[in-house]
Amino acid sequence: MNKMLDTFKFFPGLDALLLTSKANKFYFGGRYSDRGYVLLLKYQREPIYFVDYRSASDIGDEYQKIVLQKDDNPVDVVIKYIKTTNIKYLGLEGDHLSYNQFINFQEHLKSLQIESVDADILRYIKSDEEIETIRKACQIADESYLSFLKKIKIGMTENEAAMILVQEMKTRGARKESFETIVASGKHSASPHAKTSDKVIEYGDFVTVDFGARFQNYCSDTTRTFVMGEVLDERMRDIYHIVLKAFMNAAKTVQPGVSMEAIDTAARDTIIQAGYRQNFVHHLGHSLGIECHESPRLAQGDKSIIQKNMVFTNEPGVYIEGLGGVRIEDTFYVNETGLQSLNTTPKELMIVEA
Repeated sequence: MNKMLDTFKFFPGLDALLLTSKANKFYFGGRYSDRGYVLLLKYQREPIYFVDYRSASDIGDEYQKIVLQKDDNPVDVVIKYIKTTNIKYLGLEGDHLSYNQFINFQEHLKSLQIESVDADILRYIKSDEEIETIRKACQIADESYLSFLKKIKIGMTENEAAMILVQEMKTRGARKESFETIVASGKHSASPHAKTSDKVIEYGDFVTVDFGARFQNYCSDTTRTFVMGEVLDERMRDIYHIVLKAFMNAAKTVQPGVSMEAIDTAARDTIIQAGYRQNFVHHLGHSLGIECHESPRLAQGDKSIIQKNMVFTNEPGVYIEGLGGVRIEDTFYVNETGLQSLNTTPKELMIVEA
């Protein structure tokens, strides 16, 4: 996959594209930083780096780089450079620029036609190498979770349990978490995106754990729900099986050519038919890669078509105030015929010994 060629296939009217988001700068430039830009030129094989002076040595001398000094205004430096080129049509990441920055470009580059573009679309389809990196992130998360299950105990707080899981991931090579790890137990798990708290984990609690490992700047995202000791409320066991069925029905729907919305519908209809329409309150899933939450999404209204080498999550859930919640999530990629999970840990209901 030639990233530069693909860029201008998506945006054929542009002569150049200025990348400002951290994720897209990393995708093209290999640098995950706040300060600086990456400029792509239509007829040039390599990008031009506008790089902070503190990171300049990270960009090899074989690449064209313009070093941003301590007192430089990065936008002014980019504008000055663009004025020396033959660029006539410039794309900017409008969603990743401040209003003042966008106006500054317009005012000082009046001879150019400037267009706001969604450069995130360039990351919808992953390369085989990216998928293998995400697979490794999932492997780290899976192995960490299995070790975590041997260490979590009744009487621990959610925060204490989360710290164990995070440490397990870092020990196995994760640079950090993909996002703040969630451990939600008992009634607290009724909140779809609960914040890990000092609640004590009790006997009979259903525990939802949402976690991910970041490896070489790529993310994984997994959720598992298990029970401590034994199932004390059979309704929760029934809900678990409904959520698992929704998960499996969505997975069976995936194949190249199907819409994102259709996959969400497959899971949502399963939950609705079981009587829990009001208790599945979020989208089914999201793409992921350099960022944990990317587009397109498995959601109502998203007509994007599934394509080979897309990577996304499948995460149905049911949440009942005063009782608890269940969510099951894997990270998947799409191959020629359907869906391939990048996770290997069991999805059947696990009972963790007290």
